Amino acid sequence: MNFKKCTGIFLFLLGAFLLISSQSGMTGNTISTRASALSSVFGLVLIAVGLGLMISEEGGLEKNLAQEIKESGRIILETRKLKRIAKRVAKEKGYSFRQVKEGYQILGCDGKPLVVIPNHKTVSTGVYYNIIDVLATGKKTFRRKYS
Repeated sequence: MNFKKCTGIFLFLLGAFLLISSQSGMTGNTISTRASALSSVFGLVLIAVGLGLMISEEGGLEKNLAQEIKESGRIILETRKLKRIAKRVAKEKGYSFRQVKEGYQILGCDGKPLVVIPNHKTVSTGVYYNIIDVLATGKKTFRRKYS
């Protein structure tokens, strides 16, 4: 679990505890001085923030490895490392892959090719940016039809 999700769970539990503990055990016409509207409101706010943090992680806002690499500005020109990154992203997004004559082909969820990582030792920076962009966004840039 990452930091945001753990923080969300902690805030949710803290808010639930505050909300439950702010309730007073009033019976009949007894007036309790423990009942505080401020702690109830604060508890509800903590619960809402905690849920927001937990849901934001599961709602698809988490970045995949290719998006992190793209935003960091790192340039990886070695084909071996690009294949490893592509395998991790394919596993996360549900893509498949196969070896073709041209190289290592990443297939989208619909089975159509997204990008090919060539069989060379290294790639040019233009090819690298294309591969990382496709892996980060999931939008294909293929022009040729491969079977």
